[in-house]
Amino acid sequence: MKCTNDEELDNIIYNWFIQKRSEGVSISGIIIQQKALVFNSILGGSKGFQTSSTWLEKFKNCPGIRQLSIEGEKMSSDIEAGNILIVELQKLIVKEKLTADQINNCDEIGLY
Repeated sequence: MKCTNDEELDNIIYNWFIQKRSEGVSISGIIIQQKALVFNSILGGSKGFQTSSTWLEKFKNCPGIRQLSIEGEKMSSDIEAGNILIVELQKLIVKEKLTADQINNCDEIGLY
């Protein structure tokens, strides 16, 4: 797997990327490309440095970055409240003797 030509720049961008992801920030390819230009300038890198789509693919492939954006709902979810809901739902299913056919997930559908 071939990385980009500047290992120092790659490491700085990757560390920045990991930090932002841990903060729950959604990072797009365009944001990475813009940040790479900024870091390249700070490091005194090549004035002809460009962040093409080929550069971005090489950057993503080297450390194995698969998905740049983070789903907002996933990052904002309350795990503890979700666990409480699961327990309460299980109690309700037993109490009302519901079957699997009577239980629906309406998260991604609309009712008409």
